[in-house]
This record gives sequence, C-alpha cells and structure tokens, in this order.
Amino acid sequence: MRVFVAMGSNIDPRLEYLKQAKCALAELAVDGSSLVSAPLYRTSPVDCPPESGEFINTVVGFDWEGCNPVILLDQLQAIERSLGRDRSVDSTQNAPRTIDLDILFTDAGDLIHPRLTLPHPRLHQRRFVLEPLAEIAGDVEIHTLKTTVNELLVSLDSDEPALSMVARHW
Repeated sequence: MRVFVAMGSNIDPRLEYLKQAKCALAELAVDGSSLVSAPLYRTSPVDCPPESGEFINTVVGFDWEGCNPVILLDQLQAIERSLGRDRSVDSTQNAPRTIDLDILFTDAGDLIHPRLTLPHPRLHQRRFVLEPLAEIAGDVEIHTLKTTVNELLVSLDSDEPALSMVARHW
C-alpha cells in the first residue's frame, strides 16, 4: 500500500526531530529506499495557541506492507512517543510538539474509523500540506475529492502565508 504522511515539528531541534522521524518511517517502508520526501518548508502555525513557534513541515510517501491504516497510525504514534511527544499532556488543541505525523491518504481508498479518517479531513484546506505533497505526488488523485493534489493546490483558498523552503534535500 502506498501511503503519504505529513510531518511537522515546532519545538527545537525541529530539523533533528524530522530527520529521526524520517529514518523511523524508512524502517516501516517495504524497502527503505522507496521513501520519497518533499522539501522542508518553514510555516506559520495554523490554528495553534499564541505561544506556538514556527513549524518545519514536509510530506513523505512510501510503500507500506500492511493493509490496515489504523495499524500504521499506531506505528506513527509510537514514533511520535519515541521522539518525546506525549499526547496525554497535549490537552490544548494543536499545542507545540516535537513531532507530528499524520496519514494523509493511501492508495487503498477511503477509511472512516473512530481513530482515523482517510483522506485526512483537512488535507484540501492546508497549504503547508498541499505544497509539499504536490512536490512528490502532484498528479495523484484523491479519490474522495475526485481531483489531483495539483488541482487542490491551485484551487486552494487559504489565508496561510506563503511557505518558505528550508531545504530541498534533507
């Protein structure tokens, strides 16, 4: 199953957390070399508490051997915990975090589960997701939305400020 995962961090050392998470995701991939990563972008916090720092965001895609995205969600949350994220103390919505890993969609289709909805319900509303996703999967169609990632990006109506690229290759 091909999966696309959004990654973000707004607690220093942000780049280090992202690199460690990328290595852990490569371990989940069917073949570690099959992981493809978008550039890193510096982004302003969206819907976060006022004290939140800037994020570094990106998206990765890889082939995953499993067939149940909820199991993948468990694996992603284990990676988050290993990098210091404690969801039990994240009582404030969108609180600052060492690492955030969100499944955006898979090529296995849609999913509605109490813990996970695919495609991600806000995927089409977020420049900080669509822009890096378009770098690695622009022509991929999001089945539920019946449009490609590139088309979603072009039609995006968002007040988010422009993204600033931190690094193309990391």
